[in-house]
Amino acid sequence: MRLLRFAGRCVRFIFTFVAAVLPSLIRDSIGIAGATLLVYGTWLIYRPAGIILAGLLLMLVAVVMARRAE
Repeated sequence: MRLLRFAGRCVRFIFTFVAAVLPSLIRDSIGIAGATLLVYGTWLIYRPAGIILAGLLLMLVAVVMARRAE
């Protein structure tokens, strides 16, 4: 019986953790997919512009992450 209670607590902890982390993972995944499609579309029109846009987006992400770390 103690093993079942322990297993229940572990499962509850895992579900609580996943429920807390899942919205931010989905939001980040959508953002990454959007940036990827934007760069790919630009690359299809003009290849150097796609590479430049990818670099600009990476620099933007670096700046935003640096500001969050402060």
